[in-house]
Amino acid sequence: MILPPEIEDCLRRLEDLTRDSEFKAGIVSSLRDAYRPGRSMVEAFARWMTGLFASSGLVFIDAAHPRLRALGKEVFRREIAEDSPSTQAALETSQKLRQAGYGEQVHLHERILNVFYAEHGRRAIQQTDLGFEIKDPPRAFPKEELLALADDKPFLFSPNVLLRPILQDALLPTVAYVAGPGEIAYFAQMKGVYERFGLPMPVIYPRKTFTLVEKNVDHILRKYGLGVTDIWSKADRIISAVAEEGLPESLSAALELARSHQAGDFGALAAEIAAFEPTLKNSTDLARGKMDLQWDFLEKKILAAVKKRNEISVRQLGTAVDTLFPNRILQERVFNIVPYLLKYGPAFMDTLDRAVEIDAFDHRVVEI
Repeated sequence: MILPPEIEDCLRRLEDLTRDSEFKAGIVSSLRDAYRPGRSMVEAFARWMTGLFASSGLVFIDAAHPRLRALGKEVFRREIAEDSPSTQAALETSQKLRQAGYGEQVHLHERILNVFYAEHGRRAIQQTDLGFEIKDPPRAFPKEELLALADDKPFLFSPNVLLRPILQDALLPTVAYVAGPGEIAYFAQMKGVYERFGLPMPVIYPRKTFTLVEKNVDHILRKYGLGVTDIWSKADRIISAVAEEGLPESLSAALELARSHQAGDFGALAAEIAAFEPTLKNSTDLARGKMDLQWDFLEKKILAAVKKRNEISVRQLGTAVDTLFPNRILQERVFNIVPYLLKYGPAFMDTLDRAVEIDAFDHRVVEI
């Protein structure tokens, strides 16, 4: 996939739609250096990552590089020659998982290879009685022809999710593989596949997972006596309850008591005035009406203040929810790192690095 000229418009929008900071010019410049029109998405991503991890000694590899595919062609040949040993092994494991009450992460189909034919897009390869077939547009291959292609042009083949770890570990013997939750789940189907391909299965190490709490959000949580887990478990209920809050009971009781005192006291005063001068009755009634209007005015002001306070609270809690639990899923499933880099600079990478505890596997809440 080659980046089109429109990538420059994308970067301009990023610049226009984000707040200025002391780090913004440098971060945007680094993105522009990496994501240039005419450059492949793979190269752009690798250049950007190399910059972010410049001090970490990471090595980036393009898994689709033709020379790498040539080194790994034996995996493709074996998948073709043995009529998908990966599917056979994984199906056996999937049956055991289902019998034990577990679901399967990778849904497999018999007679479908776990390798794609990758000329003009990735297309599935299906076994037929005469060999193999791909679709869109359809093309038939005798087994010998497909094996010859795997030998001569291995770059025309691409592994799917089940065969990718096998190709990876055939190229780069792996001690431990860092994986997300979805990948860890499908590795439950992989042990037999590794055995069929004569490879040791690596230790599967869960990747680190964080929720980042910025100072303004931490202030909101403290103000309302909430924790991050409250936002995860009952965000909508909390906001609804705040939006529907009325007068505090103590204030409502105080208003009712004061109004009843005023009515009783004024009633006694009106009786004294009437006994003293009956012609002042209209003036007395007018004064009582004006007092009632002032009470009504005061109560409306108090209710307006409650509504405004509720609106502010709902807005603040909405900010906390949208930041900590966007779209009602974890931050890491929604947010890109760029806005944090714009706000906190390249040193933000060190903040994340310090938050990593190698032996801790729970989800971490990190205050920044």
